[in-house]
Amino acid sequence: MFLIDVTRHLGPVLHVADAVRAYSARFEPAVTEWFGKPAQFSAIGTEGTHFHQVGFETNLYQKISARIDALAADGYSDAIFHVLSHDGHLLNAATKLSGASRTVTCAGLGAVVREAKDGGSPRRVQALVSTETSSSSIPLSEAIELTKKLLAEQNYISSDRALKLSSLRGLLVQRDSRARVHRFDLNSTKLISNIVQDGRTKGWCQGRSKSRPVGRSKSEPV
Repeated sequence: MFLIDVTRHLGPVLHVADAVRAYSARFEPAVTEWFGKPAQFSAIGTEGTHFHQVGFETNLYQKISARIDALAADGYSDAIFHVLSHDGHLLNAATKLSGASRTVTCAGLGAVVREAKDGGSPRRVQALVSTETSSSSIPLSEAIELTKKLLAEQNYISSDRALKLSSLRGLLVQRDSRARVHRFDLNSTKLISNIVQDGRTKGWCQGRSKSRPVGRSKSEPV
């Protein structure tokens, strides 16, 4: 089973389609499904394929995950599902769909294109993407220390002089780009709430709702 996301591919998609077909042919897949923009479908062709139109608001991970669930329930529970994409975070999330009763492998489309030309197989990207995600997301401990520093420097020490939570992420990113949001990294998406939880638990800040302020406790040393 091949599920191929070409939404992030720039330029003509024909050579990608040819490379994927060359690579997937050795597996003789029963199902090949493409996820892309309407303009990309005509270049891919229609024989033995199924297309899923992806719009701006589409959550691609949920869509691919749902298709794997549906195919598994439709008699393909023992199949190996191959997910190909240019989106490293999507691939990292998709590898976690693999378990005791299901096998999901992932590869970058760029690797497929390069290796298919040489008749090789693309590098499995689970370890690569996991390393990329973990190294590009700021650790919670560092984010907490950076938040404390920001609150102290800007004198956010009480509800009268407090920082809005909605502004915290942007300020952190200005100091450390690793604080930006990674959609498929739970630690990244929950970073701000985890910071506030730590501050409230340990007493170094006063956290409120998402749109309300966060201030540093006066009793907490810098």
